[in-house]
Amino acid sequence: MNEETMSLWLAECYCKRPDGFFETHKALLVMDSQRGAHISQRSKATIKACNSVFAVIPAELTEFLQPLHASVSRSFTAVFRQLWDT
Repeated sequence: MNEETMSLWLAECYCKRPDGFFETHKALLVMDSQRGAHISQRSKATIKACNSVFAVIPAELTEFLQPLHASVSRSFTAVFRQLWDT
């Protein structure tokens, strides 16, 4: 994901979720540590404008903090690549 795609997702999906923009209580958005898009100044400003704070999952901890990503995503990707290559 690049910065442009992240900004589009934040503006069109995250901030437009029910009560997203006018929510009186802060929301927490948890992201991985992809440097280019997730923690850019532009993304931070958009998240703040949606009355949210963000937390970054440190690198190399995804498999411990996101077990479905580590198990399901790897299997899905392997099957998808095999089907794509044949």
